This record gives sequence, structure tokens and C-alpha cells, in this order.
Amino acid sequence: ELELPSYLLIEGESSERSVLNFTTGSVVTKSESGTLGNSVSGSLSSTNRPQNITVRNLTINLETGSVDISGLKDSTFERVIFSGPYSSLSAVAALTTGVPLVKYANTSTIGTKVDNISFIDCTFKGAFEAIQFDQTDAFESNFTISHTRFEQLKRGIHGVGQDTQKNNWTISDCYFEEIAHRAIWMESGVGTKVLNSKFVNCGNDTNLASNPEVSIIFFEETGNNIVEECSFNRHQNAYTSNLIGDTRIAYPEVLNAGSVTINDQISSNLYVSSSFTPLAMFSTLNRVTKINYTVAFTSGSGRSGQITITVGNNLMHPVITDVYSSSAGDANAETLEYTVDLVDRSDSTAGSETMILSYKNPNAGVSPDKMTYFVSYGV
Repeated sequence: ELELPSYLLIEGESSERSVLNFTTGSVVTKSESGTLGNSVSGSLSSTNRPQNITVRNLTINLETGSVDISGLKDSTFERVIFSGPYSSLSAVAALTTGVPLVKYANTSTIGTKVDNISFIDCTFKGAFEAIQFDQTDAFESNFTISHTRFEQLKRGIHGVGQDTQKNNWTISDCYFEEIAHRAIWMESGVGTKVLNSKFVNCGNDTNLASNPEVSIIFFEETGNNIVEECSFNRHQNAYTSNLIGDTRIAYPEVLNAGSVTINDQISSNLYVSSSFTPLAMFSTLNRVTKINYTVAFTSGSGRSGQITITVGNNLMHPVITDVYSSSAGDANAETLEYTVDLVDRSDSTAGSETMILSYKNPNAGVSPDKMTYFVSYGV
């Protein structure tokens, strides 16, 4: 076991060349007086706790243990590679239990709650989970995770604890790839912000992005959880083609966020269709879905607008509006119509969890018209 004392700076030559290998044991933090941060509740106070630790430019290889930052405050991990024992997506996907690379537990002692921690330009890979935290009381914690990669993990960031806890976590400019289950899963708490991050092949178990298994980001408690300007390869790969006769459930990229904006531009062809033809799948579990679209017709005209789909709490009776502007006098632009239908494909959800957006395009030319759009949604 490696103990990191308060006011420590440990810096390697580079992330790849400076390596700490742990075949057993963990990394823990301790106060100036030598009290370990993961000690039982009551042995720490607000003045006797680990603090002001900086770890930079090295790799921490963990075979069985974790970096335990319980009790820690005002500390930074920069250009650190946290590496677990697994080297493939199939290996981590098969895990049902395991230890995280970094963990912390907040006890009932408010003076020792983990706070003001930063992970900057780090990498987490090859483990059951990257970061896991738990709380016995609804404390507020402040975390910053920026320019960090998460690769080949069962789960990325996993928070548990108490309802209404304030997870003032800002996760920005990060990259998640091959996360078998959820990339971010907050079982409790509000206030998480995920900004300008990219998610590739996440939430699919070992499937391709065309066969999702779960939502990539899941907030079990609603309230001020925000996902803005993020990129996902799910919708274009899974929910825009081969929809006739489809029986899949539409798992949204993000579930239960107050606001989600996705910066991927989706592209679809609109063919001649005198009856409604499936265009895309969405989830009803996010109550409001907005589609900002542009259609370029082969006739040379155009149409742009916003489709808004609202679903009630009983996951029934959707309302669709389409507010648009178009090239004047062009029949193609004016006769294009959209509708939405709800379908129930999950026995575990009361009501219909999946909706199908369809179009009718009776005056299209021989070549297909082109529709591009951006999606946003929320609860």
C-alpha cells in the first residue's frame, strides 16, 4: 500500500515512462498527523485530514486495488494514467462486480467530505469502473474532470449515495470509448454537468453502436443535471435506418437530464412516399424532444424548421408540432409531413418507451431529398 501525505507533489518524467505497479494493495491518502483518509467516521476532523496533494506525469497500474481518496480535499491529478488489469472490451463487459480505479466514500463527518478535486488530462482504462463514489449524507462535493479519456471499462463514472446530494461535478472535453455499460451513472444527486464530451461505442455491451443495450448517461434523480454540446455515435448508427419491422427499444443517449444538446448532425434520405414511412427512433422517457432540421429538395428548393414532440407522464398521447419556413410556391416543400407513433417494446416500462418519427413525401423527385438535423431533449 502506498500512502500519499498531505502537501505532497509527486511528479514523474512522463505518463508513459514513470510507472507505479501494484500487484496487490491500494493507494491511500493521509493527513499531516498520519491519519488515513479512509479511516472510519470520527477519526478525522476538518483540520486533520488529507489535503493539497498533487500527482502528475505518471502511470498507476492497479491489479486488485484502488486509489482511495476518501477524506481528501484541494488536490489535483494531472496527466496520470490509471490502468487496471483488463486489456479488452469483452473482458470488462463480462464482469459483474469489481473495484474502481479511483474511489471515495463520504462519511457523516461534514468537515471531511471530499471536495475540490481535479482530474486533468488523465486516462482511465482496463477496469470494472473508473471512478466510484458513495455518501452516507447528502453533502455537496465539487469535482472537475477535464480533457480526460475513459477506455475499455465496464462503467465510467458511478455515483451512489443519498437523494438531493449536490454533485457539483463538471465533466468537460472528455472522451469515452468502449464503455460496456454506462459511461456516467448517477444513482443519486443533482447538479452534474457534462460538457463538450464525446462518447463512442458506449452502452452497447460488446455490440456495435447499431445495437444499444442501455442509456450511455443516466441520472436516476432529476434536477439540474445538464448535458450540453456532446457527441454520440448512437443515433446515426442505430436509429435512422432499417426501421420497418424493427423491434428494438430506443435507449436514449442520456436519460433524465434537464437539458441535452447533441452536436452531431444526423443525415437521412427522404424518398417518394405517399404514406408515412419511418424516419428515426427516439425515446419517450425524455418527455420533450426537439429536432432542428433542414431539407434540401432535388428540385432546388429548401425547408427548415423545428419539430417538437411532447409526451405525457403516462408515456401516451404524444403531441407533435412542426414550425417551418420554405421556398415559396414549391409543392415539395409544402407537402412534406411528419407524424409520430408510440410503441411499447419493454415489459418493464408502463406505457410506450419508444417513439417512431415518420414522414410522408408525395412529391419527391426521382432522386431522394436530403434531410439533416440536430437533436435536443430533456425531462
